[in-house]
Amino acid sequence: MLRPLDEYILTDVDHMQDYYADVAPQLVEVTMYKGSQYVLPTLWGAATIYYNKRLFDQAEVPYPKDDWTVEDFLLAAQKIHALGDDVYGFGFPNRHWGGLIPWMYINEGNLYEFGRYEGGEWLWGKFYTGNELAKDRAGGIEWGAVTANSPANVEALKFQRDLIWEHKVSPSPTNFNELYAFMSSDKLGMMPGHRAHTGGLIGAGMKKGDFDVVMMPKWKTQRHQFGTSGLSIMKTSQNADAVWKYIKFQTSPEQMAVYVDKAVHTSLRRSVTNDPKQHETTGPDNWQVFYNTLDKNPLSTAIPAPVETKDMTNIFTKYVGLALANEMTPEDALANMHTELEELAKRVRPQPQA
Repeated sequence: MLRPLDEYILTDVDHMQDYYADVAPQLVEVTMYKGSQYVLPTLWGAATIYYNKRLFDQAEVPYPKDDWTVEDFLLAAQKIHALGDDVYGFGFPNRHWGGLIPWMYINEGNLYEFGRYEGGEWLWGKFYTGNELAKDRAGGIEWGAVTANSPANVEALKFQRDLIWEHKVSPSPTNFNELYAFMSSDKLGMMPGHRAHTGGLIGAGMKKGDFDVVMMPKWKTQRHQFGTSGLSIMKTSQNADAVWKYIKFQTSPEQMAVYVDKAVHTSLRRSVTNDPKQHETTGPDNWQVFYNTLDKNPLSTAIPAPVETKDMTNIFTKYVGLALANEMTPEDALANMHTELEELAKRVRPQPQA
């Protein structure tokens, strides 16, 4: 359905030099497929941790720093929950982005084997020469065999389930709008999010200075989960050149600054996300964390996104939900998930020719 953008990129070298110099290579690689770039990323978000400074103060817990650990996280959640039975340390959704997967990632787990398609030298060699973060990148992410039932994933799901049932520091999974309400009413100490969730918290009544953001805690690693979105040109477009002009306009620093103003999202342009003016009225104070999830964490990588992602997401949330409701053990939930994801991949993915 989409046409490669390679020809446009190589024709507009001056503009694209400015663009790529301002964009982390991780965001570019995940919008490539078999060596060509099909999407020019515009927005993105890595799963970080937002925390309620008022509750941290009441519980006399030091504000977390970016080098904190899973043990530090759990201790903070426990002390905040000790403020009252209806006050929780950490809340989270059961969804593809921001649910279990960030905990899998920092525990060195993944839903699929992670690989790379060949190709992409035309882009990396021209626009990212000398950039250490671009080292070893290739033609896009190739999601391989299912690994849902790996020991690392079982451990991560058990940890998340225990937040609810053993440590009792988390309520049942809920949606982000309810998490905003819990945070603003001082019933919740921490939640996952990226810069767009700053806007959500402000909309729920919190003010700059009431909350801050920090990296995911370190477990076996501090690899962050991120997602990105962008603009493409359809193969059927009758005016592709005009679409490309629009894409260049939409990804310009001036337009991106307007687009993400008031913390509605995270710009993929480093210069926009790291502009203090973007955070003057909304915060958080530790706004550098957003781009640091990429610049200081070269292992941070995309949310699992094979071709069967739509159906995969339903299977994933179904079995995670059963484990979090204590209706299945983490081992059984992930074993069943593994089987269904394997069957799905066989049905959907192109099979090798005999």
